[in-house]
Amino acid sequence: MPAVTNILAVSVYMGDIVSIYASLIRIGTTSVTVRVEAWVIRRNETASILVTAGNFTYVAIDDEHRPRPVAN
Repeated sequence: MPAVTNILAVSVYMGDIVSIYASLIRIGTTSVTVRVEAWVIRRNETASILVTAGNFTYVAIDDEHRPRPVAN
């Protein structure tokens, strides 16, 4: 399970158009951090609204559940 920071939440409604974007923030020795954002356009609207976002840090582990170097 990844470590998660910077979560916010706004309701998403039936009829909203949802877009999900992810970007690589950091590649460390044993971990990778990814930024994920969800945006919506409400029915009969044109502006996008950020509804949730977070930074997810995933740690590479070996068969014994110890951190291992991230593969390139």
